[in-house]
Amino acid sequence: MSHLQHLPKIAAQVTGESSEAGFLYKAAYLEFGIAKPWGDSLRYDFVLDNGGRLHRIQVKCTEAIRAGACETRATYTTGKGRAPYTKKDIDFIAAHVVPLDIWYTSPWKSALRPPCCVSTYVLSHLRLHTVKKN
Repeated sequence: MSHLQHLPKIAAQVTGESSEAGFLYKAAYLEFGIAKPWGDSLRYDFVLDNGGRLHRIQVKCTEAIRAGACETRATYTTGKGRAPYTKKDIDFIAAHVVPLDIWYTSPWKSALRPPCCVSTYVLSHLRLHTVKKN
């Protein structure tokens, strides 16, 4: 097996890690208390303290925009399959649309709908512009 066959998975992992770093930065900028659990054994990526409660946050990201919509699966790996997040797992999903650097944060229940996807139509009212620096 060639080492090049691992590149798509590595690239996706790096994109996910970059989105997590972006979420950490944004949450700190907004002055939330924030904690990152040790390891990858929990279903959530961060715990946010809003001054009154602690919230478990799962960060998802997507680089794909198709037909004006972006989509990411709100599922996790279980052995050979996938399972949807439940209220026991997380409180919020933070979805990052990487090409536009837009974040959507939603309570887990309103974010999930069959087939356990977070879908957002983002391009119907946005125009993309290239900004050049002089």
